[in-house]
Amino acid sequence: MSLYKLKLILRYLRRPVGLFPVLAAGLGTYALIVVVAVMNGFGDYIRTNIRGTLSDLVVRADDARGITGRDALTAKLEGVPGVAAVSPQVSGKALLTVYGTTNDAGQPVVRPVVFNGIDLAREKRTGSLGKGLVIGAKSFSDGLAEDETIPGLICGGEMFWPLMQGVHVSLTAPTVRDNDMAMGFRVVDYFRSGLSDFDRYTVYIPLEAAERLIDNPDAVTGFQVRVAPGHDVETVRREILAVLPAGRFTVNTWGETRKVLLAAIAMERVVWITVLGSMLVVAGFSITAVLAILVMQKRRDIGVLRSVGGGVGGIGTVFVCYGLTLGTLGASVGLFLGYLTVRFIDPI
Repeated sequence: MSLYKLKLILRYLRRPVGLFPVLAAGLGTYALIVVVAVMNGFGDYIRTNIRGTLSDLVVRADDARGITGRDALTAKLEGVPGVAAVSPQVSGKALLTVYGTTNDAGQPVVRPVVFNGIDLAREKRTGSLGKGLVIGAKSFSDGLAEDETIPGLICGGEMFWPLMQGVHVSLTAPTVRDNDMAMGFRVVDYFRSGLSDFDRYTVYIPLEAAERLIDNPDAVTGFQVRVAPGHDVETVRREILAVLPAGRFTVNTWGETRKVLLAAIAMERVVWITVLGSMLVVAGFSITAVLAILVMQKRRDIGVLRSVGGGVGGIGTVFVCYGLTLGTLGASVGLFLGYLTVRFIDPI
């Protein structure tokens, strides 16, 4: 670049009018970096927590009352190539009554919940429930007295927190015989999955207790299946469908089970990127407007340069490089500030 071109560019950069496109480009770049980083982190956080509550494959019975033959079905799934662990479940909706905690009318607090009857040892092998336990119970009998006759219960960490270990509760649920069954439990532990709604409305109880609660012995409403490393999930899914009774179960990946939430997160990210990208487009138009104003104001300078032999291309290069410099300055400032924000956003 010729010396006169560099001097003209530096001279024009000192004009206050160039500050506005620099700020626009910087703000747009900064906002885009920060929002994309936060949305990516939020999406990863949600996916990780959802992944922790579900295994690689989720098998659900089409009949909410459950399918009998739990042990035989579990054995079939465990025999499928590529299956590392299987956890049978009996799930349903119930009313949880907490004794010792009363409402304004002096009655025990009652709230709707989803109960999952599980084998705790099996569940720990298929998901991350064991990592989320606050107290670290190894079984549903941990913390219970030796002569205790009611089973243990694990509830979400945001359910009536802070409930003390040993609180007496009961579950009331509809049975397969169209009546209601109530069973007493004692809280032995709490879990935190990172998903507030899940922690607020979910409880885990022993598998046998869940069967008694719905009055359907040896029944199962679903399975959590962990796929062994190195095996294709889709192949294992087809093999599972082949060994299960036709038309009685559906098999989905964990992502398909929560596809509505994951799709909403992806759509939100696209919307934010589109909105913030439009800010950069506005910044580009502002630079173009500044260049147009500058060219009109510098007609005399352009005439002098033309009279001393300056070419059209050379003079045009001055203004193009000036615009590129404004955009580069703004983007650099936004990039630097965005990096600092993203780097230190957690401590802040």
